[in-house]
Amino acid sequence: MELPSGSALLESPVTVRPSSHWKVTKYAEERLSESPIETLWQRVLALVLVLVGAAYVIVFGFRSMQVEGSIFIFVKSFALIGLGFLILNFLYRRLSNFVYIGPGLKRLMTKIPDEAALPVRIQILQKGSITGVDEGYIWFNEGTLYYKGLQTVFRIDGTDLVPLNLWPRADRPNPGASKFPNVINLDTGKNDALKVKIVLIDPFEDFQTRRKAHEFDLALTRWINERPTGPMETLLPPSTVHPALMKQGFGKTESLIVSGALVALCTALLVLTPFSQLSSTNGSFATLFTVGASLFFLFRSFVLARDLYRDMTVREEMTGS
Repeated sequence: MELPSGSALLESPVTVRPSSHWKVTKYAEERLSESPIETLWQRVLALVLVLVGAAYVIVFGFRSMQVEGSIFIFVKSFALIGLGFLILNFLYRRLSNFVYIGPGLKRLMTKIPDEAALPVRIQILQKGSITGVDEGYIWFNEGTLYYKGLQTVFRIDGTDLVPLNLWPRADRPNPGASKFPNVINLDTGKNDALKVKIVLIDPFEDFQTRRKAHEFDLALTRWINERPTGPMETLLPPSTVHPALMKQGFGKTESLIVSGALVALCTALLVLTPFSQLSSTNGSFATLFTVGASLFFLFRSFVLARDLYRDMTVREEMTGS
C-alpha cells in the first residue's frame, strides 16, 4: 500500500467550526452614542463628592487632629469619598459592559419551537472580559443546546465543551451543594476558552417558571457531564466584539482617566497624612483611620483601573484597532 506524500498530508482539510455573529438593530445603533451622555451628571456629581471629601480631609481634618472628636471629621469626609467612589465604580463598570438590547423579547417567544425554552440574558466572555451581551431563549433538543436571541443565535453540543476537569474550579457545577452551572466553557481551538454566562430572567416569577428553571439546571448539569453529540452541525457563539462595546472618542478613555485620578488622589492622602500626630490619643485614631481608609480606596481604585484597562486592551486586540 502506497503512503500519501508529504504534500498530500499538508493539504489535508482542517475542520473549522463556524461561529455566529452580532446583529445590531438600527435603534440599538442610535442608542450607542446616547448611553454615555445619560449618566454624565451622575458621574460629575460623584466626582465632586470625592473631591469635596478629600479637600475636607486635607484642609480641615489634618489641621484639627489634636482637637477632641476630630475623628468624626474624617468619618464624614471619607463617607463622602466612599459614596462618590461607589457611584463611579458602578457607573464606569456599567458603561464598560453596557449593551442596549432593546424590546422584543416577548415577540421573539412566538418564533421559539420549544415550549420548554427559558428567557435568559447571556454574556460572552473572552480572556476575562465581556465581549458581548444579549437576551433571548435557550432550550435543549436531542443533545444540542439552542439559543435564539435578539442580536445573535447559536447551537452547541457536548463536543464543543472543554472537558469538565479542565474548567476553572469556580465554574464547575456542584449539584450536591445546590450549585448549578451558569457558565459554559467552550473549546474554540485557541489558548483561552470562550465562556457563555447564562442568567435566567425572572426564574421565580411563578410555580411553572420555577419548575422549568429547575429542570433546565438539571438538564444543563447532565449535558455538561455527559457531553452528548447532536444531529446538526454546531454554530458557536460570536467570537467577535459586540459593536456597542467598542467605545469611541473621549468615552474610550474617560473611565481610565478618572480611575487613574482616584488612584493618585488616594496616594496623595497617604503621603500628606501627618504621621507625627501618632503620639497623641486623638491624633493617633485620626491618623490610623485615614491610613486605613486611604489604603482601602487606593486598592479598590487600582482594581477598577486594572479591570477597565484589561477590557479596553482585550477588545482592541480582538478587533485589531
